[in-house]
Amino acid sequence: AVLLALMALAAAGLGAAALVELRTTATIRGTTPQRLHRFLATPSNWPSIVASSHSVRAVGGGYVPSEPLRVGAAVDEIFGAPPVLPLSVRWQCEATDASAGLL
Repeated sequence: AVLLALMALAAAGLGAAALVELRTTATIRGTTPQRLHRFLATPSNWPSIVASSHSVRAVGGGYVPSEPLRVGAAVDEIFGAPPVLPLSVRWQCEATDASAGLL
């Protein structure tokens, strides 16, 4: 069903990004919004907080996953059960604003 939806979007001239939007809201006590944003914006932290995340690697040069994502930076997140089932997804940062809680 997802493949058919993606094919329909492609036929209509729309990318997969038009299909997926991820929003999360949480309350975390004992830290500042800026420190929390920095932690969440740093891809090398993702495997420690997402059970399915195995590792991340930078896409292209000039960016390392141990730094917070900046606009235009991209990473591949490896998940599943590598090496048996090594699935991956590419994340590209389109916006980041710690004061607005946006990533």
